[in-house]
Formats: sequence, C-alpha cells, structure tokens
Amino acid sequence: MQQAEPKDRPSPSFARRFDRLLGEMNAVLAVIALGLAVLDFTCFVTLRAAGTLPTLQLQPEMQVTQPAGAAPAALR
Repeated sequence: MQQAEPKDRPSPSFARRFDRLLGEMNAVLAVIALGLAVLDFTCFVTLRAAGTLPTLQLQPEMQVTQPAGAAPAALR
C-alpha cells in the first residue's frame, strides 16, 4: 500500500516559484545597494568640494537691512 504524502510539504511548483523569487530579489537588492553606494559617493564628493570652496563675503552695501519677515516695498 502507498502512503499519502503529507499536505504540509510544499509542492515542487511552489519550490520553483520561491527559488525564482529569491533569485530576482537578490538582483533587486544588488541594484538598491549599488544605488545607495552611488548616492553615498556623490554626497561624500559634494561635502568634500563644499569644504574647499571659498565663502562669500557680503559688501556693506549688499547686506540686508530689513527684518526677515518684512515684505518688500513692491508688495506693500
């Protein structure tokens, strides 16, 4: 007499689908990791370049004299 297979065992088609899903997920994770590495490198280069740039010094005639919340005269 043959014994019936337990129902809790995954079918071969489920195992194949699950394996394919894991294979695709690894590619997605690799793309995300590559994107984050490029973003990290870009931020690093930008911050290093920003530290070497000279700061702008405003001339006395260019300085803002009105408070930050005041509207310009053209809008009053």
